[in-house]
Amino acid sequence: MKSPSAFTPSPSGFTLIEVLVVLGIFGIFLASSLVANLDFYKGYVFRSERNLIVSVLAKARAQSLNNINQAKHGVRLDAGKYTIFEGKTWDNRAASLDEVIEGNRSLVLTALPGLPLDIVFSQLAATTTNAAISISSGGRSVNITINEAGQINW
Repeated sequence: MKSPSAFTPSPSGFTLIEVLVVLGIFGIFLASSLVANLDFYKGYVFRSERNLIVSVLAKARAQSLNNINQAKHGVRLDAGKYTIFEGKTWDNRAASLDEVIEGNRSLVLTALPGLPLDIVFSQLAATTTNAAISISSGGRSVNITINEAGQINW
């Protein structure tokens, strides 16, 4: 019979080294997942802003095609702010009817001929002057063009 003072450790359980190795592997996995998700989020924000600008342009075009209030409709694009307005020009608009949509200010918005850019669609035909809008952020970039017929391409 064994004496009560003799202690034999049991082989079950994990050593400190094994636990640290597993935690290190888990930390590396977590860090790589975080980088991938952050890149996905930035891409989502970029695509969302592009879709927002196209939707704002399409709404103004549709209002002109439908001859809402028997007036021309347009969009003023400025950095981080897009305004749908009613009138022949921005200066001659009915300011009380403006619909302001806030955009993402962290993206770079450029346009030809320059910002702020006013795009006015004619009544019933929705024709306009040529315009080009470029959105960029980091390594991403997209161009949105509007031709004389009012067609929006992206």
